[in-house]
This record gives sequence, C-alpha cells and structure tokens, in this order.
Amino acid sequence: TRGATMTIRPEGSMNWPPFATDFNDPKSQPSTLNIEGIRGALMGNSTISSYRIAEGQVEVMAAMVPLHEKGEVVGAVVVEQTTNSILALKNRVIRESIGLTLLVLFFGGFGLLIYSFRISSRIRQLRDQASQAIGDNGQILNIAAPAKAHDEIGDLSRTLHTVLSQLKAQGQYREKMADNLEHEMRTPLASVSASLKNLANELTGRPDHLIDYVNWALGDIKRMEDLLTSMRDATSLANALQQDSKEHFNLSEALAMWLEHSWTKTFTETDFIYKRSSENIEIEGDPDRIRQMIDKLIENSVAFHTSGTAIELELTTRGNAHHVTVTNQGPHIPENMLEEIFNSMVTLGQRSGEKPHLGLGLYIVRTIAQHHSGSVTAKNLDGDHTGVRFTIKLPRLNLRTA
Repeated sequence: TRGATMTIRPEGSMNWPPFATDFNDPKSQPSTLNIEGIRGALMGNSTISSYRIAEGQVEVMAAMVPLHEKGEVVGAVVVEQTTNSILALKNRVIRESIGLTLLVLFFGGFGLLIYSFRISSRIRQLRDQASQAIGDNGQILNIAAPAKAHDEIGDLSRTLHTVLSQLKAQGQYREKMADNLEHEMRTPLASVSASLKNLANELTGRPDHLIDYVNWALGDIKRMEDLLTSMRDATSLANALQQDSKEHFNLSEALAMWLEHSWTKTFTETDFIYKRSSENIEIEGDPDRIRQMIDKLIENSVAFHTSGTAIELELTTRGNAHHVTVTNQGPHIPENMLEEIFNSMVTLGQRSGEKPHLGLGLYIVRTIAQHHSGSVTAKNLDGDHTGVRFTIKLPRLNLRTA
C-alpha cells in the first residue's frame, strides 16, 4: 500500500485549498481523521497514532508533525503508512530464522549421524577382532594390532590387546610347563631310581620290611616316570599328529572291536552299553589316534561314574557330522568348566584309588579331534540321573557311508 500525505491549515488562516488524498483505494479510507492527533500537531506537538481502515483490514500508522513559519504553527503534515511492510519484514525474518535453524539442524544431525556411524563402526570392528582372537575351544588365536586413536575406544582396544596377549602367553606357558617339568624331573628321578636299586641289592639278607620300603619307593618312582611320559606325549602330540597317515576304516566295527577286546577287559567292574548306528559308517582318519581319543573319554567316564551304573557308548549321524558320545552317570562338571576342562593341565581332582593324572587326557581328546577336523564338547545331563555326556563330532567332509 502506498503512503498518503495530507496538509492541514489551522482555522482562521488564509483560504488554503482542501487537503489532497492519494490512496490506491479511496473507498477504503476513513471519512474523518484523528482530530485529537491533529489538534496536537497544530498545537506544535509531534504525534503518532494508528487506526484500521475497516474491520479486519490492515492497520495504518499515522505520524503528524507541525509546520512552523516565522515561529508560528501554520499547519501540520500527516504521513500514513500501512503495517504491511512491517509484517512482511517480520515474516521474512521468521522465515529466514526457521530456514537457518532447519539448515543448522540438518547439517548438525548429518554430522552427528556420520560421527555415530564412525563410532559404531569402530566398536563393531573391535568386537569382530575380539571374537576372531578367541577360538571355539577358548584358545587365543590371532591378536589384532591395537588402535592408535587417543580416545576411549582406542584405550579399550589397547587394553584388550594387552589382556589377550597376557592370556595367550599364560596359555602357552601352561602348555609348555608339562614339557619343562618332564625335562627337569627326568634326571633326578633316574638318579633316585638307580640309588634305590643299588640299595635293594645291598639289603640282601636284611629284614623283609626294609626291602618292601625300597620296592614301594621304586613303584612310586615308576608311577612318576609314567606321568612324565604322558606329559611328554601330550606336549609332543600336535607334532606327532602331523606325521600320522589317514586311511578309510569302518568306525562302527572298530568301536565294537575296541569295546570287546579292550575296554571291557580293562574295566572289568564296569558295564558298557554300545548303541550302534543302523548303518556301517566309514571315516577317513588314523585308527590308532581315534582309538586313543575315545580311550581317554572312556577312562575319564569310568573314573567319575557312579558305581553300579553303565557307561553308554553311542554312534549316530546327524546333519553333516558323525557323533560319538560317551555318557556316564555321576557328578556334574561346573558350568564354568565345561570348556576349560579340555585345556592342558586342567583337572577337577581325582577320586580315591584312581591313578594320578595331570589333566592331560581331555586335552589329548580335543587335540586329536581337531586334527581330524572335528570337535569335542561336554554337557551335563538333566533329569532323574545326573551325569556328563561327551560328544565327538567328526565332519562328513571327505567321509563316506557304506
């Protein structure tokens, strides 16, 4: 809307032409002016007033300034302007503010999205490195290099690298400890054994109980030598397995033969139940190593089974693997030890009358199973009878069923 200017003369002055109006829409203008405002301007005061052209239309701002001539007020100038421009400016400021705010929010949100994606990506990478560093059997495999970033995730990566390195070093030391003990103890035991044998020869004609003492000592030394031999075999097993050759043989028939000619004759006071597969299963592997692996499970099950209960041996095929299970009724294995018992030098103790061991039997089982691309697990039985079931999985890769 264009502004309008009106010139007003005080009463009694010269005959001035009437005031002029210049509006775009004269019909919408008021018929009278704000007399109070004009009176103030004619009295020499500058005033500002406002009015609406009509109900619901825009507001008009009017500024009235007196005109002076030779010190006297000869008239007043009235300048009017609608508030459209003010409202337009206000709306433009609001639009620009909203647009700028949305722009800042967009770029800020996009930046936060990129930052959060980067953080989550680093966390996922750290998770993958941790999962790849630990094998299914709990062994520490490959340890990724620590991150160099100087933030909390970088600190976590370096801490994880340190922990895994220490655990790997501890595991390697524990596995090598048996070999070190075997070397360190073999020589003094040989000397003690030789001395006792010489002493036994010198005791000819002496009381029998003295000879018995010497024989008991020699027997204990023999047991220690057997333990050292087992330790040496366990520590060198991984290298020895690489020299073995594999062949196709019938596992169903082999288990039946080993049970009849070995385990039932060795453990005469224990009953065995063999649940044979409905089909003859042939596998590719080393028969001696497979037998050694199952021997260790049978010995462990007999050692911890409840007297008067049977040891169950079962051969089945499920999915892509053959399963050899050995089940005994007896005490449960602590849940936190179901994976640890297959590590070297880990034992749950021994029963009275049982020959001593160093926790190498199940370690041998796992090593042989892995050499045949298989695995071994332990699970506590539920229900009326407590006990433990060991399951050896031999994959059907390179296997055939007769």
